[in-house]
Amino acid sequence: MRKATAWHQIERDVHARSMAVPALPQDVLRGDATTVSGDHEGTAGGLVQCGQRNDDPTRPQITGMMGSLDPVGRPLATEGVSGERADEGVSLPLIERLQSGLHKTGRRCVGDGKRRGLDTRPYLARHQDWYVSPWPVTGATAEAMDAWIPAGVAQGAAGA
Repeated sequence: MRKATAWHQIERDVHARSMAVPALPQDVLRGDATTVSGDHEGTAGGLVQCGQRNDDPTRPQITGMMGSLDPVGRPLATEGVSGERADEGVSLPLIERLQSGLHKTGRRCVGDGKRRGLDTRPYLARHQDWYVSPWPVTGATAEAMDAWIPAGVAQGAAGA
């Protein structure tokens, strides 16, 4: 069984020693998750579990998330959780780990729609960081977006 706290310390130590050498830009952090499935047999409480999949929800899977520096793509932290869990619960702990090794504020945290989670937005604001994520193209957002785009283009043309 993997000891998460030991792994987290290894990540911090690697970053502390390698971030100073190449002086990589630390303005943009990216976090993204994916699922990996296979022909495994899940066990109760195990890592490989059936979960929400678009292609086949009956196949056991693992959810993996990685945090990295943009634009260079340097990995900073990884997390693997059992496949029945949603990755929303993994996003904020991953951001916290990314921030623990980078000592500055005003970064942009880029990722999918889970960056807009109700727990993630205030956390980033308290740490003087920003989030960038796409809005859903469904419901009221999709209807309003039809007016936002022409208004934005008009403002840009007017120099506003």
